[in-house]
Order: sequence, then C-alpha cells, then structure tokens
Amino acid sequence: MLWELVWREVPNDGLDPADIRQKVESGEPLKINYDIDQRISQLINNCRLVDASARPNFVEIVDIINTVLSDTGGQGNARR
Repeated sequence: MLWELVWREVPNDGLDPADIRQKVESGEPLKINYDIDQRISQLINNCRLVDASARPNFVEIVDIINTVLSDTGGQGNARR
C-alpha cells in the first residue's frame, strides 16, 4: 500500500492474479524509481518480505515515515 501511496498507481496492474502471487511469493521486488528516499524504498521492500515475522510492525512503519517527514520539512515528500 505504501508503494501505491508514493506512486499513485497500482503495482502489477494488468497482470493475472496468479502471476502477481508468483512475483510476491518469489520475493521479486516492486520497481522503485531512483528518486525516492532510500528509507521509504527500504521500508517498501521490508513490508513485502515473504517471512511475515521479518516485516516491520506498525509502530516501526510510523516511526520511519515520521522521520522522513521530519527530515523533509513535514512536506510529506518522500521523493527527492
């Protein structure tokens, strides 16, 4: 969902559900443009880890987002 908020698109739009599932289960990363804050990029990747116990919890997600917002002047601009 974070990926969708940053790019305002739906990832893998147009693919069959079976193809999307295969991409997720194989750990294939979403395409992330180079102009995004590295912390947001890493957060997106960490939230998609196959091992659910390795994913960040909600408190960690909020902390990372708040730090990025603070560092970018509170403008909510995760992109550089």
